[in-house]
Amino acid sequence: MKNLKVGRILVVGRGISGMGAAKALANIGARFEVVNENEAVARINDYGYSHIVVSPGINTSHELFNLAKNKNTEIIGEIELGYMLNKGKIAAVTGTNGKTTVSRMLALMLQQRFSTVLCGNVGKSFSEIAAAGGYDVAVVEVSSFQLETVKSFHPDVAVITNIAEDHLDRHKNMMIYAGIKKKIAENQTADDTLILSQDGIPIKYLTDFSPKSRIVFGCARGRIDGAYSDGDNFYYYGEPIATKKGLPFCETYNYENFIMAYAAAKSFGLTAEEIRRGIKNFKPEKHRLAMVREINGVKFYDDSKGTNAAATVAALSQMQGSVCLIAGGSDKNCGYEKIFSTKADLRQINLIGESRFKIRETAYFEGFSNVKLFDRLEDAVLNAYESGCRNVLFSPACASFDMFENYVARGERFTEIVNEIV
Repeated sequence: MKNLKVGRILVVGRGISGMGAAKALANIGARFEVVNENEAVARINDYGYSHIVVSPGINTSHELFNLAKNKNTEIIGEIELGYMLNKGKIAAVTGTNGKTTVSRMLALMLQQRFSTVLCGNVGKSFSEIAAAGGYDVAVVEVSSFQLETVKSFHPDVAVITNIAEDHLDRHKNMMIYAGIKKKIAENQTADDTLILSQDGIPIKYLTDFSPKSRIVFGCARGRIDGAYSDGDNFYYYGEPIATKKGLPFCETYNYENFIMAYAAAKSFGLTAEEIRRGIKNFKPEKHRLAMVREINGVKFYDDSKGTNAAATVAALSQMQGSVCLIAGGSDKNCGYEKIFSTKADLRQINLIGESRFKIRETAYFEGFSNVKLFDRLEDAVLNAYESGCRNVLFSPACASFDMFENYVARGERFTEIVNEIV
């Protein structure tokens, strides 16, 4: 580990990652100061720093990156700082969708044998956890924003749940985005394991991918040489792991998540019994396809965590009967075509937020005409209730920042509106 106690360190960002980095640096006795993004350039110009630690919300195109390079100042991400301080094993999970769920499932499994912490893009920052220590395994959820700035980050087990269109407002195109996701494995060796989804990663993103680690594929569509489900049962290279009736969920996407999680758990040496014992404690997270209420035969589902089209398509696939979809929000420069080519009985789509006109244009181009626009979520929900559909699905396919602080606040507001209907 580099000696972070020599010189001064600038932490850029005052969110969870930035403040977590600050706590970590304070824990090891380093000299540092914390500034927000707007203050960073002036600070770098006026003072000399040995390291700059950036939060993932700061785009790598920001001028502070070039400025740091010109001053020969090392710039690292908060995840990299966590790795520099880490003393335990690391299981890192990334992917467009499902990474939080897989991380939570895996942590519950590993807790059956190891002292395990869950951190990164969920809960506390990795650096804060790493500086405190006291664990055997850190399960680290890692976003594409966090992976952009990794250098030596080296997980013992890495998982890529899937790769679908997302965050193109920052990453520009899918090849760049996929390349960043694959950075999770770039420092792995033959002693490490990489878990890849055979269901959710298009082959075109793997053609130039040659990781040194052992690769295990996961598949929910039938038997493969790896981790898979076949009928009502789950297997790991032919070894029975669990049955569907023994799991605390019944959604197809959670079966896929379970496969990725137990493949990673097996890489740490867990038994099938430990995996089954751990998964029994799993509870689906809020705002991920949760039924809020049924009113006069109409079911309302909160899927506010569906922040891209792939997540919305997955939610639509779970609907039984006609659907009125409520979507829209902060646009990520991604496409929405897949929403209108599902097998779901989509009858109407109510759109809100800054992306509503773009999604409407896509709907018309795809031959779907029953589209309504609303300025307020309240009006979209009430209209959906009166649409005659059996299901009202709130799965925005977009980020929330145009109208809400985050997807949690957005989901809570949806729930409040539904519960106010009389």
